[in-house]
Amino acid sequence: MTSKLARTGSALAFAWSAWTELGVSGWERRHQDWHLDPEALLLLASHLGDEDPRLRDEVLDWCISNVQLLSRFRLRSLLRAWPADARWGSFAATLAQHTGLDWPGSGKAVPFHPSHKSRLELPGRPALFGLRLRAGLGIGARSEILAAMLLGPPRHDWSSAELARATAYTQRNVATALEAMAASGIVEARPQQNQIRYRLLQPDPWLRLFGPAPSIRHHPAALCHLVWTLHTAVPPLARATPAVRSIEARELLRRLTPDLRQLDWRQPQVPAGQDAWPVVSAWAAALLRGVAEGRNPEPQVLRR
Repeated sequence: MTSKLARTGSALAFAWSAWTELGVSGWERRHQDWHLDPEALLLLASHLGDEDPRLRDEVLDWCISNVQLLSRFRLRSLLRAWPADARWGSFAATLAQHTGLDWPGSGKAVPFHPSHKSRLELPGRPALFGLRLRAGLGIGARSEILAAMLLGPPRHDWSSAELARATAYTQRNVATALEAMAASGIVEARPQQNQIRYRLLQPDPWLRLFGPAPSIRHHPAALCHLVWTLHTAVPPLARATPAVRSIEARELLRRLTPDLRQLDWRQPQVPAGQDAWPVVSAWAAALLRGVAEGRNPEPQVLRR
């Protein structure tokens, strides 16, 4: 298998496994214990649609059946980090045609007939923890804030800016939700220096009510964007001249910095003056392969 095919297979394997876990008609589930983000996975699947039309169609089928669990607001926010793409435009327009709702970035719809094969099994699956919160508490910033707090570091005091990054809601929406949650006794507001930080009170009842929770809790939106960036950026570099690909490999690491920071993963270390391509290429292939197989990153990838 060539390196290009290996990377293509890794991105699609991850998307298929994650969506099968969410209830799409598929065969392999390797991400049962991963925190999954339906909006980010929706963007990934739509961008991979030309490479695997069946994946795109089955995800469309799932979205039409479970539209009440999707946040168009979060999609609009997440789209800012993704390239403008006709594939997403046609996906969004087709979704609008079958749901009667407006979707951000809509383009031209394509012919589509739902298969009705999708099955959402909310109880019992750790990866669907966030969807259970949405089903029980509604779509909005409060459900995403609870998910971030319950799956984040224990006894952590969160700022509204941190939670905005974690939830893909605006800082204003998050601050408004936090004020209401503090007034109702769900979170405690703690003044620290020049800002107010928030801590979830009594997390255990929430975990008992909506659990089981996933144990692999990397930032799922950053993960999907990282997978797509590596999937699209690395193969063209393999065809470039050595001088060009070494420069572009370093530029790729710079582009990945926000996602890696959100994931709390390390970049590969490339000494000054050394060809960056062999290091970056091997790191990208190993990382994509591990994510596709549902393996938690090796210790050297993690910051902690």
